[in-house]
Amino acid sequence: MPLWTPRIVSSAGTWDLTIPMRPWVRTMPSEGGSEKSTSGARETWLVRRDRQVRLRLRVWESEMTALENFVIAAQTGETWTIQPGGPTGAALSMILESPMPGEEFVPERGEMTGTYEVEIVASLGGNVPWTVVYF
Repeated sequence: MPLWTPRIVSSAGTWDLTIPMRPWVRTMPSEGGSEKSTSGARETWLVRRDRQVRLRLRVWESEMTALENFVIAAQTGETWTIQPGGPTGAALSMILESPMPGEEFVPERGEMTGTYEVEIVASLGGNVPWTVVYF
């Protein structure tokens, strides 16, 4: 089983994380709604549905500048690449969904002394599902 210490490549540079990331979570937010008429008939509409993944990255305090530079670059809407299994793993082209400009970027202190954890939300673009299996 891979250690899941990812490599991230963006216009901010190539960054090999040194602490394995937490298991990711696939999400599928949608825009639309539904209404129920007085007769009980339901009408639903879907404007869009996205396939996203929540990535929980863990970094040493000394890596915070690299993390901040990556987020700043990714917030411009550029695509970036992650190799979840490290330099020898499959490379996936991603688009940052959160945190975006206007959202607060607040890494949390990690369980290990001197570490931070941050959750980013990304998509593969084109409504392509994330198919990498953690376990």
